[in-house]
Amino acid sequence: MGRRPTGPATSDFSRKRYEDYFSAFARIVNLAISEKVDAVLIAGDLFERRELIPDVVERAEHLLQQLHNENIEIIVIEGNHDNFTPGNEAESWLMYFSNKELLKRPYYYFKDNSYHFVPIGYKDINFYGLGYPGAMAAETISAFAEFLNSQPKEKNVVLIHTAISDGLGFHDSVPKTAIDLLNNKVIYAAGGHFHYHSKYPASKPFFFIPGSPEYWDWGEIGQKKGVIIFDTDTEDYRFIQLEQRHSIKLQIKLKASDSSTFATEFDDFISSLDIIPGETIVIMELWQNSNFFVDLTACEAMLMRKGALKSYIYLFNNSSVFHDFTNPTLGVEQIERDLISGWKSFGKDVETAITSLNKLKDYQRENEEDRFIETFDSLLEQIIGIRETEIED
Repeated sequence: MGRRPTGPATSDFSRKRYEDYFSAFARIVNLAISEKVDAVLIAGDLFERRELIPDVVERAEHLLQQLHNENIEIIVIEGNHDNFTPGNEAESWLMYFSNKELLKRPYYYFKDNSYHFVPIGYKDINFYGLGYPGAMAAETISAFAEFLNSQPKEKNVVLIHTAISDGLGFHDSVPKTAIDLLNNKVIYAAGGHFHYHSKYPASKPFFFIPGSPEYWDWGEIGQKKGVIIFDTDTEDYRFIQLEQRHSIKLQIKLKASDSSTFATEFDDFISSLDIIPGETIVIMELWQNSNFFVDLTACEAMLMRKGALKSYIYLFNNSSVFHDFTNPTLGVEQIERDLISGWKSFGKDVETAITSLNKLKDYQRENEEDRFIETFDSLLEQIIGIRETEIED
């Protein structure tokens, strides 16, 4: 909660997107109440950032209070978005809500060269929180697994803001082997960080990521997002998919060979779109076979007149050699992708590099210095890792 897109805060787009995240959490609150659950687990990123404006605090408190009024335990850890420096818990708004008894936060700390885990006991279950360990996620999980080996066998649940990304090069995620250490030690592991639903292993899963309840960015359209309802007695589970902002994402292979015929083709095409006036986001890729000028600003204006809340249009060229930077019709992202694919360090993993670069651009525009540095460090670690592999080979 609290995320707002760049641009004028008073625009319909900014206002509605700001509301989307509160609406998403309200749907979870209502579902939890209707399903009569005993507890709601949030494995990080309850908030978009650590610093909150009064409106976010007030509205979050209202939603948490609804769960509290139904005697539903709320167990939360911090994520990378709302993280704080270890030892400075007073910086976290989670502590404010904890002090008001609206949620509970299991945690761990590192002292005297060892990890110490402080669970929340609820009914017959120990809820452990590993927070957002960043690049230390695998090590923290390993230490936690060793700790459980020394404990009586009980029902354990752990929350950790990480995800599985074997071979993808994300420094704050873990390999499957790290999660395997928790098998038969916890009945449920609540993961996060990645914004789409996943579970592991395929047979008898115990590590779950429900996915962010609302789109964080438009690259997530089409991903499964929802909640997991887990029975701690039978260990049965259900994934319930949630509704997100109405959006349309599509590719168009253009038949037009010049700007005039394109205008007619584009107008006819968008007339067929199922746009909900004032609500729908449209993300469109245009692929042209001939080189002619396409006024993307005019195209986006046409979609707005059709009722789109916001539109993003990207232009690609099927017939161009993408290294020809004199071609004015190439989309910037396509130029970057083609350029990076020729770099030795990223030739085998272009999409990861593109994703990282796009995040860096977003964070720079939004003055998100901490997240910019975090992503940049991850990108450097990926480059170093690839080069070390090449040296070993």
